[in-house]
Amino acid sequence: MVVLDHAFDSLVRYGGLSSQFSPLFWHLGDLGVSVFFVISGFIMMFTAGGDFARPGALGTFLAKRLIRIVPLYWLATLLMFAMSGGWKRGAIGFSELAMSFLFIPYRGTNSGLIQPVLGQGWTLNYEMFFYVIFALALLFKDRIGIALMAMFFIGLPAVALATNVSGVHCGTAAVFYDNPIMLLFLSGVLVGWFYRQRPDALRLGYPFLLIGAILATDVIAAAAMGSAVASPVFVTASRVLCVATVIVSVFATNVTEGAVERLSEIVGDASYSTYLFHTFVLAVMNRTVPTDGAVHGTIFVVLAVIGANLVGHLCFRLLERPLNQILRPVFVLRSARPSA
Repeated sequence: MVVLDHAFDSLVRYGGLSSQFSPLFWHLGDLGVSVFFVISGFIMMFTAGGDFARPGALGTFLAKRLIRIVPLYWLATLLMFAMSGGWKRGAIGFSELAMSFLFIPYRGTNSGLIQPVLGQGWTLNYEMFFYVIFALALLFKDRIGIALMAMFFIGLPAVALATNVSGVHCGTAAVFYDNPIMLLFLSGVLVGWFYRQRPDALRLGYPFLLIGAILATDVIAAAAMGSAVASPVFVTASRVLCVATVIVSVFATNVTEGAVERLSEIVGDASYSTYLFHTFVLAVMNRTVPTDGAVHGTIFVVLAVIGANLVGHLCFRLLERPLNQILRPVFVLRSARPSA
C-alpha cells in the first residue's frame, strides 16, 4: 500500500492525475504503515513473549532487532544521500546524515518535515523507539511489562494533549513521539499476548475475503470523505480497522498452501527491502516511463508495484538475508553471554 501511495503520488506530481486524489493516496500510505505497526507489535510479542524477566533478554532482543533493521537501512540512506545531491546544495548535511543513522527525529531545513534522509525512514524512527520500550519491558514479568508498556504508550498522547492545551512548546522529538500512531504497536502487542494465551479463542474462516472486505470498506469510505480523510475521527476509525485485519490474519483458519499464499510469503519476506528501496525504483521510472493519460498512468502504477517488489526481492536475497546470516551469530550470541 505504501508503494501504491508513492506511485500515485508520482502521477499527481508529474501531471498524470488530478491533485484532488491526493488525500486518498495519502490515506493508502497511512493504511499500509498502520497495518505494519500493528503487525510489528504482534510479531515482537509472539516471538519474544516468552523472554520476559529472562536474564540477558534485553540485550539479545535489541541485538536481533538492530541486525534486522540497521545495516540495510544505513545502506539505503547512504545511497539516497549520494544520489539526491542535497549535500552539494547544502540542503542535507552530515549532521542530518548522522541523525538519520541514529534514528533521531529532526525537522528538515527546507521541507520543514520531520523525516530522515531516506524519507520513508520516519516509520523506522517509531519502530526503533518501540523496540527500546519493548526491550525495557522484558526486564519484568510479562503482565507487569505489558502493563508498563500500555501506561507509557497511552500516556504519550495524553501528555501531548495536555501540552497543546496549555500552550507549552515541545521539541522536535517530543512532537514526533507524542503521535497517537504509537498506540498501534501496543495494539499489536496486546493481540500477540492474547494469541499466546488463547490461540484457539477465535476461529475465523475465509481470511482473504474478510480482510479484503475490511480494507475495501476503509478505502471506499476514504474516497467518499475527500479531504476530511485526515480528520482525527476518521484516522482513528481506520486504524481500528487495521487492528481488525491483523486479528483476522492471526486467527485465520482453513488457509491453504496455494500459489497465492506462496507469493504472499515471498512478498512478505522481502517487504522490508521493498519498503527501503522502492523509492529508487520510482525515481528511475519518473524519468523513463510516461505518466500522462489513463493508460500511461495505469501502466506506470502496475510497473511500479511489480518493479518495486522485484527489486525488493533481489535486495532481500543479495543483501538483507546474507547480512543477517553473517551478523546474527556474532552479535546475538555475544549479547546472550552472561557477564562475568
